[in-house]
This record gives sequence, structure tokens and C-alpha cells, in this order.
Amino acid sequence: MSKSIILERIKELFFEETKEEKEPLKEDNKEKMEDYKNEIMAKLLDGTEIKILSKGDAVSVGDMVLVKVGEGFKEAPEGRHELEGGLIVYTDAEGFINEIETKETEEESEVGNEEMEELFSSVEKLMDVVFELKKEIAEIKKSNSTLNEEFKKFSAEPQEESITKKNKPVLEKNASKEDKLKFFSTRK
Repeated sequence: MSKSIILERIKELFFEETKEEKEPLKEDNKEKMEDYKNEIMAKLLDGTEIKILSKGDAVSVGDMVLVKVGEGFKEAPEGRHELEGGLIVYTDAEGFINEIETKETEEESEVGNEEMEELFSSVEKLMDVVFELKKEIAEIKKSNSTLNEEFKKFSAEPQEESITKKNKPVLEKNASKEDKLKFFSTRK
């Protein structure tokens, strides 16, 4: 089988064409199409030609997508359609665009998800470190409190001999011999 025959069969399956469905556009949509001012010709990634009927200069939500079928065009089937150049349009059952995104947007969101997962992982690790530090600080505070209590008890206890109350005789430099003898004889 040649490539063109295979491509035609894939198109038939993709667009669910039957002999009855090869009618041109639905009557309701013909009336709606009168509002459209611009026809934008484009191709899908598989090479299928499409025509976008737009009210403005660029593709926007509410525009109609028509797919080339044989010699004419038919409303695009409902679903996701990726155009050459990276534009992705989502159409409803009547071929109207209800969502537009770019391939970059998809890739950015995937990269964004990876970055967010990495960020959350880093935050989680940071939270673990903070938790450990808080735990250590609590232990240090408890230890400090215990040491303070012990020091207060120790400082409140009286000494065996009071340094300030005990009046020891002091020997002066110019003391007489008698005072020096008295001083040394009373020492313990």
C-alpha cells in the first residue's frame, strides 16, 4: 500500500467519515460563518489542510475550524488538533474553538511541574532541618533552665565560714614587735 492510501484511510478513521457525512457544512453553521471576516489557512501536524474562520486577525476562542475533505471543507471533529508551528486548538462537536494553547505552554507546565516538585522537596528538607533545630534549641533551653536552678540553689546555700563576718586580725607594716608576736601566736 502506498503512503497516500494509508494516509487517506487514517483520515477516514480520524474524521469518522462515511458517505452520508460527506455533506458540506451544516445549515446552522453556515449562518454563524457569515460573521467571520478572515480565513486563516493552516495545516495539522499530519499535513491535513485546515481553514480557520476568524472574526479577528488571529486565531481565538469561538473561531470555527474546517478540515479539508476531498474538494471541500467540513467542520473539524471534536477534540484536540495540533497545528504546524506549535498551536493547539480544542474544538467542540460543531468545530468551534473552545480552548487554545501553545506547545510551549504545555512544555512550560511540564517543566513547571518538575520545578514545583523540586521546590516542594527542597522545602520539605528545609522543614526537617528547622524541626531538628527547634528540637535542639528546646533541649538547650531545658538544660540552661536546669543549670540556672542549680546555680540559684548553690548560691543560696550558706558557706561553712562567712568571709565577710569573720574578723581576722591584720598585721600592719609598721607594727611593733609585741603586736607581731601576738599576731603569730594566735594563728592556727
